[in-house]
Amino acid sequence: MKNYLSVSYLLLNKVLFFIVLVVMPFIYSCSKDNPVEPNYTNPDFFVYQCDNNKYGFKDRKTGEQVIECKYDDAEEFTEGLALVRVNGKYGFIDSKGKEVISFKYDRCYPFSEGMAAVASGYTTERKWGFIDKTGKEVIPLKYEDFYKDIPNKIFGFREGLVAVQSGKWGFVDKKENVVRPFIYDRAYYFKDGAAKVVFEGYTMCILKNGEQTPCD
Repeated sequence: MKNYLSVSYLLLNKVLFFIVLVVMPFIYSCSKDNPVEPNYTNPDFFVYQCDNNKYGFKDRKTGEQVIECKYDDAEEFTEGLALVRVNGKYGFIDSKGKEVISFKYDRCYPFSEGMAAVASGYTTERKWGFIDKTGKEVIPLKYEDFYKDIPNKIFGFREGLVAVQSGKWGFVDKKENVVRPFIYDRAYYFKDGAAKVVFEGYTMCILKNGEQTPCD
């Protein structure tokens, strides 16, 4: 009887160890509200246009084609994903050419600080929001515009905030908390803790708490 109990005790310990080691992490991961954001890295690729007027990607070192020419438009990889357009709709692919974020948006910009500006609708009816790298619309598509500076590759979020327009301009964070209210005629982006804004016709610089600060 004693040996039988000892064996049973050892088996029970093994089962409990298996549950803790294997099953519990799985249960925990499934219980999370949000999926884990993938960790993409930028490949050393560049965009090129083929004879069929479609766009693909080549390896910068070898010159070999790595993603076939099948896109109507394409941007360079940013934060591990490339913005591409197919049949008038925008989405994102990874370095294998796999569709990561489906082609359903009327306009997009590359990722910045893990967030990408996306839009639905056209011209005056267009509304902007932001998605994360899982494709989740973290900030709903409801804003009239957001600050971007394409030549300087500023596509939205900087220092955790982005300027968006809802009548007036204000700043929101990545959870859509309003950090600075919608009171500005124009708002730009934060750099070294300060941002330029236009308020009642006057251009000034503010800190994240709204206090004025000298502009560089």
